[in-house]
Amino acid sequence: MKFARTHKILRLLCQLVLLWSISGLVSAEIIDDVTFKTDAKGEVDVTIDFTVPIQYLRHFPRGKSQEMVIYFGIPASVPRERWLNYESNRSPVSSIVRIMQVSTRDMNTGPKIMFQFHRPAEFNVTPGRNNQSIQVHIKPGVVGQQANGASTGLPAAIAPPVPPLVVTPPVVVPVPATPKAAAATAEPAVAANAAATTVQPQSPDAVKPLPERAPEAVKPAAKAVAPAVPAPVAAQLGGKDGLPLFPKLDPVTKEEPVAQPAEILSVADQLKKSNNQAAALMGKGRDGMLKGELFTAIDAFNAVLNLPPNKYSADAQLWIGIARERTGQQAKARLEFESYLKLYPDGTETAWVRQRLSRLPAAAPVKATASVKPARPEATKFEFNQYGSLSTYYHTGRSLTYSTKTENGVDEPDNSGKTDLSSLISQVSMTGRAYNNRFDNRLVFQANMSNNLLDSSRSRSRISAAFYDLKNRVDDYSGRIGIQSAMGGGVLGRFLGISAGYGFSPNWRVNVSVGEMAEAVLGQKPQFLSSSLDFGVNSPLGGSVYIIDQTVEGITDRRAVGGSLRYFEQGKSALAMMDYDVQFKSVNIFSWQGTLNLDSGTDFNVMLDHRKSPSLSIMNAVYGAGQTSATQFYWDDPNDPTRCLIDNPFYDPVITPDRNHCLADNSFAYTPTTLAMLLQNGFTVEELIELARKRTAISNQVQFGVSQRIEEKWQVGADIVASNTSGMPESGTGIKNETTGAVETTGLEGYFPATPSSGTTWTFSGRLSGTDVIAKRDQSTLSLSYSKSPMVKSSMLYLNNRSYPSELWTLDGTLRGMRQSDTLGGKQTLYSMAARTGYNWRTNFTWEVELGVDWMNISYSAFNPATIWRGYASSGFRLDF
Repeated sequence: MKFARTHKILRLLCQLVLLWSISGLVSAEIIDDVTFKTDAKGEVDVTIDFTVPIQYLRHFPRGKSQEMVIYFGIPASVPRERWLNYESNRSPVSSIVRIMQVSTRDMNTGPKIMFQFHRPAEFNVTPGRNNQSIQVHIKPGVVGQQANGASTGLPAAIAPPVPPLVVTPPVVVPVPATPKAAAATAEPAVAANAAATTVQPQSPDAVKPLPERAPEAVKPAAKAVAPAVPAPVAAQLGGKDGLPLFPKLDPVTKEEPVAQPAEILSVADQLKKSNNQAAALMGKGRDGMLKGELFTAIDAFNAVLNLPPNKYSADAQLWIGIARERTGQQAKARLEFESYLKLYPDGTETAWVRQRLSRLPAAAPVKATASVKPARPEATKFEFNQYGSLSTYYHTGRSLTYSTKTENGVDEPDNSGKTDLSSLISQVSMTGRAYNNRFDNRLVFQANMSNNLLDSSRSRSRISAAFYDLKNRVDDYSGRIGIQSAMGGGVLGRFLGISAGYGFSPNWRVNVSVGEMAEAVLGQKPQFLSSSLDFGVNSPLGGSVYIIDQTVEGITDRRAVGGSLRYFEQGKSALAMMDYDVQFKSVNIFSWQGTLNLDSGTDFNVMLDHRKSPSLSIMNAVYGAGQTSATQFYWDDPNDPTRCLIDNPFYDPVITPDRNHCLADNSFAYTPTTLAMLLQNGFTVEELIELARKRTAISNQVQFGVSQRIEEKWQVGADIVASNTSGMPESGTGIKNETTGAVETTGLEGYFPATPSSGTTWTFSGRLSGTDVIAKRDQSTLSLSYSKSPMVKSSMLYLNNRSYPSELWTLDGTLRGMRQSDTLGGKQTLYSMAARTGYNWRTNFTWEVELGVDWMNISYSAFNPATIWRGYASSGFRLDF
């Protein structure tokens, strides 16, 4: 069975790779992984790892909700094509998160992560332990996590739940007088009822918690109950293998929904409902035990314990202990059995549990002055899991322009219309996992495709990730091979290669990466070797140091040292990082960001970012030349070998004086934009470094934001952002064409004209966010912003509402208005409105439709005013599997 499942995963991945390799791929995948971890207190951390640097800004709402939006920023130095217009559902199926959608489509709100939980949950959001992650912290007892969990590091789909030590049901329900039922109402359980702390169901198969009983409630109409479904005959569990006999389960009845949405159940109906749900879950746990799917069994038994007291509560407490013992979780198994004796001292299996406890190793105390290495657990059977998403959207847009033209002093209408957008954008993401208590194996494939139906030459396809990942939970080593995104070590961008790490102590880890950069470049792709050392891995204060050597075409492209220092604690965090290029003798990147979350509901975030744009690299000398000569082809003039021909799509073919870079044999045409050609024609490495330095700008950005919660449903906030990009001097060799006035390249290194500084752009924005404003569970945002730069001033009003008309439908509405003016006398006015609706079918298929219209009025002193109407639409689906 294991081989068949592994073969199925591998076959599906191969099919996807083949499908997308022959397709004709837009923004890259920006999510690397999503994992859930439960700490010793039972509190859950959802870690979202990105493939690009990010900054956590804020989240809304605060406190408890069934929906949440996290807003984050991406530094301006990251090219927009790497993340713009991205949308994907990357959350594996879990008992906590129903939907996790990442979207960068709306530039007005910025990149965001939209969470939808199975039921209302309490949460907090903070930056991760590096500048490429965000953590969502979920408190225990809110979404089915309990208080004695240990860190598992498993993904959301497979993170084993931890049962409670004390059952605290929300209501006290009489149980029939059977031996096991009597144990369920014993004194410890009654005492627990006095606390009345509600624990939500863990499994997505479990129903929502019972509503609070209203005073003098009127008994609702009777339910229509379908005939009982006979329980299938299952293999016997226990009885002959040293284990207690698994209880006989009652047939499960299928309950038909009734019309009353706020139905109040009687005590008898509550008991009947709990017993019915528990029987189904116990059957699922039994089947998991028989198949060796122990984590599935633990999940099912845990869900039974989260239901109100029922006839199977004692059996679930017993069998979850047995399941944990079989997974090698000896300490947890002991806690489960001790809980059984505490809750059910007169239970039918009390003697067996006491005997079992005597065989389990006692929990030895750990001395504070010495670290005790835990015993190596016995390897459990591998379980298999796969999840992912496939989406395809068609986008279209048409513009109508109304203007005038002047001929012979007479103004005449000059109207036109054209289709300016017609594209099919698709994304696929798939993860296959094989795991047990020692190993976590992961196969990942992520790709994007953009088919431009107006100009096929502008279609793009890209495989952003295709790798195998291995983690050892016991010995703390990991490895990854394939196309992957860098997660540190000074590697900037995607690469094809190998990365590995080893934790030689709880707080120290060494890492190494080697490979070839995956982005397309002129000439050979850079190759690198990187090593890093992480310290304070499991401490609030920690960081890393690294060294990287990157070469291209036999010369050093980038040689840098750097590191990061971070402080991470619930409610506050700070992260600083620096990259220093030894070859250029200059700071390549310096970034600092911090957040502070106060108990009063006030959140602060700040960021300072200084970096070279593009990143310092000797390849920048080539990129600059590519702007004027990358598409030129030179060859000897067959009629005069002392001259060369230039063929350039921007200019007509011309003849220039003798060029040393012409090929002697007159047989090949080539573009003179590789480092090898520059070196062969007399350029020294020092000259290339200086040329690259001239063609590298400096980007600076400072951001400060604050938000304040007002009661439970409102949040107000403001942001201030200042940014600028330095100018670049003239570089290269060129001559001015007297006919066209353009400067044409006359040197192999190309010609790069001087570019002025952008000046400092200031942006001030304020926003008001609310929930339950127009409809129940909706989220509304009102934003005002003002931006000023040396050339342009603009102001904008933005209003968005996201609502849920029903359980299966979502509706987004957006209104936007903008005014802009520049120092040349130009003015623009824009009004826009859009609506987007989505329908969820069978929880894993979503169909979405978006319609929008823009009205723009443009006036410039050198042109006649124009009015532009633009309509756009998109439609497509997303399949989560």
